[in-house]
Amino acid sequence: MDIFLTPAETGPKAWTGFYQHLLKLEKISRNKRHRLIDDPEKADFILITDSRDDDDFRALRIHPLLRQYPNKTFTIFEADYPLRFVPGIYTSMPDSWLNLGRFRPGTYSYCHSRCGNPVERMSAKPRTGELFFSFLGRESHKMRGQLFRHDFRRSDVLIENTSDFNYFKPCQPDREDFTNRYLDTCMKSRFVLCPRGQGTSSIRLFEIMQMGLVPVIISDQWIRPVGPDWESFSIRVKENQIHQLPDILARYEDRWREMGGLARKNWEEWFQLEDEFDYLVDRLVEIKNNRWIDERIMRLLRPIILLKLYVRRRLSHLKRRLVTLVAR
Repeated sequence: MDIFLTPAETGPKAWTGFYQHLLKLEKISRNKRHRLIDDPEKADFILITDSRDDDDFRALRIHPLLRQYPNKTFTIFEADYPLRFVPGIYTSMPDSWLNLGRFRPGTYSYCHSRCGNPVERMSAKPRTGELFFSFLGRESHKMRGQLFRHDFRRSDVLIENTSDFNYFKPCQPDREDFTNRYLDTCMKSRFVLCPRGQGTSSIRLFEIMQMGLVPVIISDQWIRPVGPDWESFSIRVKENQIHQLPDILARYEDRWREMGGLARKNWEEWFQLEDEFDYLVDRLVEIKNNRWIDERIMRLLRPIILLKLYVRRRLSHLKRRLVTLVAR
């Protein structure tokens, strides 16, 4: 397939990080099944990157290529709050019939390129299994709050609220120490919890696969990326079953080493950077062949989608204000 790639904005202050990342992925692509071209009219797909969620994706919404070629224009977005007015690859797109076949989940390859992938810097470590399961993470969702407050009454379970550390802020002074502790804890664990955060997905899931460990996915609306044999190496637990984790994971306890090996094998097959560009374009092909509705019709629904976004933002702002007032 021929792809025309462009950031949503141009100019000295434009965001172009994802655009530059995709240029690199295309350059290192192992199989070269898809290519970038300079003519949007001749392209099979137009991919617009780097849209800003802080202005309601305005540059993407009014982009002339989206208006001119609505059925072959797509976007890609790794952040937590995806919108449904432009089809494409959204890492945390919630599962819903309203998706209408217009979306596919993705990975966090750009986030790792921007903030760093701790697994890439990890020295060889054995999987010891001295911890039954573990989770070190921020309280970024109410379900995580329930997880932190639950007492599993086992000395081989480690659950720790690390909200003071934010992976997405690369300049924190304690970053190296926290990263090493996170990696050490994971490698000591038979199972590693991967609960949803603000979005339905979690960057930790792909790190755990890369480390050759067993991810325990706790996210009811998560959509699994196409490709891996998820049933062979991961465990899916409903958000309201957190208190049952010891009993659920005990069923897999004699297979944790085998499942961890399969996790690494599936990561190598599907999520290495040298295959990422082709993987993303393959997902665009799936969308184009399987969506249920013409994008010219979907344009009529944009005001409703934007109203929903506005209401959600106002509620989120109000919640932060209330938390601040209570803290005082």
